[in-house]
Amino acid sequence: MNNKKIQAFIKTGKLTRKAIGDGLYIRVQTVGNATWEVRYTFKGKRKVIALEGGQYPHLSLADAKIETFKIKQLARAGEDPLAERARLKEETISTVDDLFADWYPSIEKRLKHPEITKRIYSKEIKPLIGYMQIVDVTPLQIRSVFIKVA
Repeated sequence: MNNKKIQAFIKTGKLTRKAIGDGLYIRVQTVGNATWEVRYTFKGKRKVIALEGGQYPHLSLADAKIETFKIKQLARAGEDPLAERARLKEETISTVDDLFADWYPSIEKRLKHPEITKRIYSKEIKPLIGYMQIVDVTPLQIRSVFIKVA
C-alpha cells in the first residue's frame, strides 16, 4: 500500500477500515477524513488503538508504520499500550482545575446551556478547591462546595 492507493481509498467514500500491513489500518469514519489504527494482541486479547495525531495525511504512512512498530514492541514487552496512554493522561490531571479542563470540552456540546456549568465552576468551585491537588481534596471540602452551590 502506498500514498496514492491510500488517497484513492479515502476518495471512494466507503466508511470502513483497510489493512495496510503488520497490524496497521487506515480507517475512514467520515467522508474525506481518515485516521490510523493499530491492531495488536495483549495477553491473548485483540485490541485496537488509534494513533495519536493519527489523521492522514498529517501523520504520514512512514510515521504510522514507525508508531505501529513501537506499539507492537510495547505489547510484546508485556505493557498494554492503551493502559499506558490512559496512565500518561492521568498524570497530566493533578489538580481540580486540570480535571475540569479535561472534562468540560467533552460535555460542553451535549449541554443545552454550557455556559451555566462553566460559570458555576468558575465562580463557586474554582475559588474553593480549583487549585488543590485531587488527592488532597477531602469529602468534607466537596460537601462544603455542594452547600455553597446549592
